[in-house]
Amino acid sequence: MLKYLPTSALTPDQVGHMAHTDVGSLTLLFTSSPGLEVLSRTTSTWIPLTPPSGTVAVNVGDTLRYLSSGVLESCLHRVVPQVSQETGLSTTRYSLAFFHRPELDAEFMDAQGNLWTGEQWHKTKYRIFRASNHEQMQNSLLTGRVGFLGEANTDIDNS
Repeated sequence: MLKYLPTSALTPDQVGHMAHTDVGSLTLLFTSSPGLEVLSRTTSTWIPLTPPSGTVAVNVGDTLRYLSSGVLESCLHRVVPQVSQETGLSTTRYSLAFFHRPELDAEFMDAQGNLWTGEQWHKTKYRIFRASNHEQMQNSLLTGRVGFLGEANTDIDNS
């Protein structure tokens, strides 16, 4: 279970989760809380996604994208705190995520033709995920593009 606590005075680099694609094969996300956004590939705008009650959001991850030779696309997404102008605080957000990924010794080839094991891919992607914004912008592993962080404008009232 993931719990995003209320916060105040957010800056763009303090968004709940920066823009990223998931490292594994599939992610099953159970939540009724707002805050999940996906980037539209056709309009390059962020679209809020709140699954209806009793449903699950399914994200295709990088590994499944590579194993399907790009037939299935990994979804670029982020979690944005919903900040109230009234209180200046974000609301508490709960979600339950199940991350399915390949065995550590499974091999696959990325879009650039590099051969990876599941373990190498997982460790490399998470190292970039925890890196500074500067390092993330120099690498395409997190978002699929160099120079893009997908920061949120947290000055907007989302209540």
